Amino acid sequence: LMRFLDEAVGLNGRGANAIGIDTAASYQIGGTERFLGQWLRQSSHRSRVFLSSKGGHPVPLLRPNRLSASDLTSDLEDSLKRLGTDYLDLYLLHRDHPDADLEAIVEGMNQNLKRGVIRRWGVSNWHPERVHKLERVAHRMNAEPPTVSSPQFSLSSWTKPLWKGCVSISGPEEPS
Repeated sequence: LMRFLDEAVGLNGRGANAIGIDTAASYQIGGTERFLGQWLRQSSHRSRVFLSSKGGHPVPLLRPNRLSASDLTSDLEDSLKRLGTDYLDLYLLHRDHPDADLEAIVEGMNQNLKRGVIRRWGVSNWHPERVHKLERVAHRMNAEPPTVSSPQFSLSSWTKPLWKGCVSISGPEEPS
């Protein structure tokens, strides 16, 4: 897999300037980030990789709302350590929760922007109405709003959601 990643970045001679890698703290319980971190430390490709990761993933039954500023910053710091980098190009909040404090989220993400540990931030698997509400909160606070909303996408329509709370844009019945 490391050779594949090296070859993907090596496509520069054939027109590519960079590759994008999307991971999350919850993938393989951090194992995906550890693997990518090992590759990034062994290569000199960090500047040619658009690196995004996700935090704030719920722990069903135990901690369904992990969107506090402290949880998100802790997840971010842990991701940075596993990835062996001092910044992420994009940091996404993995799943929404109706009790999440949107002002605290905006404030926390903007602090991380100012610290330079993230270049942009956004959300993953949030319903469009909540994304718009988050944007309005950020504008009201004169703060940087989320740049990205990343719902799940599949070439086929779901018969049921793969994960509770997951938002998909697949199929004609899904929201746009």
